Amino acid sequence: MVLKMTEFNFRTTEEITIPEKLIDQVIGQERAKEIIRLASKQRRHVLLIGSPGTGKSMLAKAMAELLETGNELEDILVYPNSVIENEPIIKTVRTYPDFDYIIRNGFAIYYTPKELALIERLTRERKSDQIYYYLTDKRGLGRRIVEYYARIQSISTDTMANRKRSSTDTALALLASLMIGYLGSNNMQNLLGFLVTSALSFLLLNYIIIPFFKNFGSITRLPSFQSNAPKLIVDNSNRLSAPFIDATGAKAGALLGDVKHDPFQSGGLGTPPHLRVEAGAIHKANKGVLFIDEIATLSIDQQQKILTAMQEKQFSITGQSENSSGALVKTYPAPTDFVLVAAGNYKDIELMHPALRSRIRGEGYEVYMDDEMEDTPENRYKIAVFIAQEVRKDGKIPHFVREAVDEVIKIAREMASRGGYLTLRLRELGGIVREAGDIAKRDGSNYVLAEHVRTARSKMRTVEEQIISKHMENIRRYRKFYNMGKVVGMVNGLAVMTDTLGYPVKGMVLPIEVTTIKTKRKGNVYPTGGLGNIAKESIDVILGFIKSVMGDKINNHDIHIEFVQSYRTEGDSASIAIATGIVSSLTKIPIRQDIAMTGSLDLKGRVLAVGGINQKIRAAIDGNISYVLVPKVLEQDVLDKDPNRIIYVETFDEVLEYALDEHPDKGKVVEMFRKYILSNLKQASSLESVRSNVI
Repeated sequence: MVLKMTEFNFRTTEEITIPEKLIDQVIGQERAKEIIRLASKQRRHVLLIGSPGTGKSMLAKAMAELLETGNELEDILVYPNSVIENEPIIKTVRTYPDFDYIIRNGFAIYYTPKELALIERLTRERKSDQIYYYLTDKRGLGRRIVEYYARIQSISTDTMANRKRSSTDTALALLASLMIGYLGSNNMQNLLGFLVTSALSFLLLNYIIIPFFKNFGSITRLPSFQSNAPKLIVDNSNRLSAPFIDATGAKAGALLGDVKHDPFQSGGLGTPPHLRVEAGAIHKANKGVLFIDEIATLSIDQQQKILTAMQEKQFSITGQSENSSGALVKTYPAPTDFVLVAAGNYKDIELMHPALRSRIRGEGYEVYMDDEMEDTPENRYKIAVFIAQEVRKDGKIPHFVREAVDEVIKIAREMASRGGYLTLRLRELGGIVREAGDIAKRDGSNYVLAEHVRTARSKMRTVEEQIISKHMENIRRYRKFYNMGKVVGMVNGLAVMTDTLGYPVKGMVLPIEVTTIKTKRKGNVYPTGGLGNIAKESIDVILGFIKSVMGDKINNHDIHIEFVQSYRTEGDSASIAIATGIVSSLTKIPIRQDIAMTGSLDLKGRVLAVGGINQKIRAAIDGNISYVLVPKVLEQDVLDKDPNRIIYVETFDEVLEYALDEHPDKGKVVEMFRKYILSNLKQASSLESVRSNVI
């Protein structure tokens, strides 16, 4: 039974049909999939930029699957060069050629008459691309050539050995046996004994002892290679689709090809140069896909050589170490007609060779991978398909029931940075799937249940989450923030810790204490907490806004802003919290400690959006804080819709209305800020209407 993509009419994921083609197994990334289909048809290069775990390598494999090769796959052979020994000759042959190609190039000796008749029939019927399926012997032409040479050389060697044995070895055995017979017959006094001893000695020496020592010597003696047989360096036998070569992290030799060092270069003991040649990933990917993840990890020199291989579609193989004898060897150019699929993160673009990126842009596509997809019934079903794929790929965990799938979808919502979206960081989501499967296996359950997913979510925490959990335990233990009462200048901000890619991981309550001290000189600001540039600049904006409203009252005060027990604080999401603390300290109006807040602030007093809103709300809930002030613009992104806990604010006067405790001066202060903000918003609105009319 095949389910419609928008239906959730399954009981377990084992009922879900997994698409056969790899491109259809990629979840989300519809735009990228469309480009991959087009690029594979037209053989274009592709640069995939995006976060880890969004399907870049899977798309590259899918492209190799989609590439149409027919019977164009090629084997690459290296032949000795009788004129210039250190310039081996490169030759290519089709792996599964048609009949005309075989006859035209004289390759008929490598096939049996029956095979030739079959290939001729398929060629005449225009079924050359199906030759592989009909052949009983699946060896490609390159392998047939090498094995043919090996067989001829073996026959020649055996013939020479037998010929040598019939003369030299026999004469030696005869002389030795006569000597033994002479000594054993007491100087030929016993003629019969002489003849018998000589005959037995001859048989023993000629057929047992001498052959044994010759074989022993051939095993232990350093070989002397004088082979004219070619070496097969790229073999596409038994390959049904275009090659997919993952060269991620490859060294120069593995990427570009290499020539082995030969320590025995004299005395007839050396290995011929052509037998020491090894193909690189760029050669093995000929007629296929070369995939390089983390493209920026390649040196500029390696990127330049890849660019050359892309431009010329051929690249000579030479020794990559200048101290090796292989550096003396340089082959004829070997084919490198590959499609490059390079991948990386956004920061990697700066480290790419400009010419390489230009080549990709000029002859291919650049794709920025989606991190999220809309939360629709169709996309929720795609998450279910993803779970089924992960279960079958893993092979060690049970399938998920419908309710467990719903829990995974809930986690996908939480991992998204916006409301109404599902995350496409599927590698992390797959980790939760496997963790839940392991827990179900441990419990002896036949299926993964919803509670298994919830347990996995609570246990499978990132390093950043674990660090913040420890930090929050210490804060609660030593009472570094309050969740009840009222304090002047003390405000509960909210922060979020991000991973190395900038994704919000875990929220935390950020207690901020502001103290203002009147001075006879011009006041200064003294923030603590190792603030980053953005945080410092946000304080400048806050002070500019408050000075615009309160005038000279703030100019003659030193302002001390302490981010309690926090270090390396960055960002502007604590702007409304800092501003509230400054106003409270200046006016001596206490702040309610059962409220936490987050939001940026502009010079007109508008509360702006910030990141990681759901993680911050969760941190406030975990800290037993009753109310959370959230920017109104983020209302659709908030997953917790509890109206008794979440308070949406648009302007800073609304923040003060909720955050400041009851005080005789509260109304006057709030009204002062409201008038200023309304005046600025009216001016901004009139300017916007004028601009619209002009446009």
